[in-house]
Amino acid sequence: MNKNLITHLQITHYMDGLGASYGAEHYYGEIKGYLDDKIESVFVEGKMTKREAAELSKKDEWEYEKGDTKSRFKTKEEILELAPGIWKKHFPDAIILIRGHFAVVDPREILVAPDEDFKTKCNIIWKKSADIGGWDGTQEDLMREICKEWDALWEELETDG
Repeated sequence: MNKNLITHLQITHYMDGLGASYGAEHYYGEIKGYLDDKIESVFVEGKMTKREAAELSKKDEWEYEKGDTKSRFKTKEEILELAPGIWKKHFPDAIILIRGHFAVVDPREILVAPDEDFKTKCNIIWKKSADIGGWDGTQEDLMREICKEWDALWEELETDG
């Protein structure tokens, strides 16, 4: 499959136990993919609410306003909600958005795919993998079988599309 068609959303959980942001906890989202055969990335950004602007103004000693751009989010769900729109804007030729690290080829959650049946099948396989703890679990033989199922599904997509 053309590498320009597949992108990844990586969500990073940040918790500060030291320093100026002691006790801070938030999430960042970064979408990575190929554009013109070069790896590109874009951070998921949104607009601050009036409340968020007031809270950050107090914490950061900076004057934020409603509508200012933010890249840190209180929940993963906020990122998951914004990511598809940002993804399509920055990677217009991409057809698949996978949740997970760019360099990982094991089963991962599919957020967007051109075929709902393919997306559903992938997410069933991903769930099986997650349920046994992936490669970090104790069921390596089962994980090998799950990965074979995953690879076969992607090969089917390549031959069909």
